Amino acid sequence: MLRNPLPLKIMIVQLLIAVTWPVFAENALELDRIQQEQLGREAYQQGKYVKAAAFYRNALNLSQIGDDSERIASNAYHLALCEMAMGRDDDALQRLKDAAYELKHIGKDDSDVLLLSARLYRKQGFRDRAAGLAQKVAKRKSSQTTPVILMQAHLFLADMACESNREKDAERELREAQKRVGEDTPQILKARLYEVQARLALLQQDYLKAGKMADAMVRALKAAERYPDIAPGLSFAGEAYEKAGEWNRAADRYYRSARSFSASGNPDGCGQMIQRTSAFQDKIDPELRDKIAVLAEQLDG
Repeated sequence: MLRNPLPLKIMIVQLLIAVTWPVFAENALELDRIQQEQLGREAYQQGKYVKAAAFYRNALNLSQIGDDSERIASNAYHLALCEMAMGRDDDALQRLKDAAYELKHIGKDDSDVLLLSARLYRKQGFRDRAAGLAQKVAKRKSSQTTPVILMQAHLFLADMACESNREKDAERELREAQKRVGEDTPQILKARLYEVQARLALLQQDYLKAGKMADAMVRALKAAERYPDIAPGLSFAGEAYEKAGEWNRAADRYYRSARSFSASGNPDGCGQMIQRTSAFQDKIDPELRDKIAVLAEQLDG
């Protein structure tokens, strides 16, 4: 019989801690990473790219501690998105290379990394390299990637075709993109589809259709809660309606864009939108003209 059982109890507790502590530590690390990723997503959606980058950088570090290649790739990818938004293209490119390496290491699909790399190269003026990466993804079979990724690739190529005034190529790529639309297609991707359709309509000088497609884009952006993109989207719709000679619609979209810019703390954007209505002030309804004037006074004050 043990005369002093306390040391034995202490030994048992110590043994339990030694056995369970790694599990607790791993769970804590995982929960912390998930929280950082969630905070990063929320900040990015709000257009707070510096803050989002900090959260994703933390999540990336936690993923590296846990040697989780899939999460390393995901967080490097999202950090690259933030860095692109901040104009740090070289840093973004390095993050994408890191993500591609991790995905190759574990045999996972790297299509989204290739498409973001294509966006980056296009932004830098390397159009052939950008198109080549997008075509590489677009040629992949449905068993190799997802319909969402394939749709993104075709929309990217359609947009590039519009930019180069290649109407037939744009129509072909848009048809391929529309084949991938389904019930589970994200609203942000639907917004991108409407945007490219609007750009094609502009190329075809069907300005009224372009305005309607831009309006659909804005509705999808709202559904996706992409608030920083709403004011530019309304401006895009205003430009199309102005070209169509739809003065009230044009002024309405410019006014709503100005209001959105103002509310988000961008007085320059607000002023630019108000200025655009000055060329056709006499062609719009008095009520709308008065609302624009009030907003202009608030901006000046």
